[in-house]
Amino acid sequence: MASVVGLVLWPVAPSAAVSGSHQAVAKRPITALRATRGPIRWKRVRRARYYEVVLWQAHGRVADVWTSRHRLSVRWLRRALAPRALAPGRYLWFVYPGFGPRSAHSYGRLSARGILNLKG
Repeated sequence: MASVVGLVLWPVAPSAAVSGSHQAVAKRPITALRATRGPIRWKRVRRARYYEVVLWQAHGRVADVWTSRHRLSVRWLRRALAPRALAPGRYLWFVYPGFGPRSAHSYGRLSARGILNLKG
């Protein structure tokens, strides 16, 4: 079980349409993301005291989870986010390393990302 430092839930936003004038320009090639049904895992970052894991679904930020470990199980995520359960579907996840105390809000660059497919 993951050691949790904190948890924030976000209201699910409706899908937002992107107009042609506000299209994002990628500065580096977009690589294919690995889809998983098992635990979310990432490489440890040297001197990171914690990690922020951000979950997105349908153009909306669903949850932020802070942990001191380099992995989170789907089972743990579902329990931690209860009673608001994670609905079946596809989620994007992003991991940022945190340095120093959490109150300092000192985060490193994106260290991992992926797709999480949840079944009912």
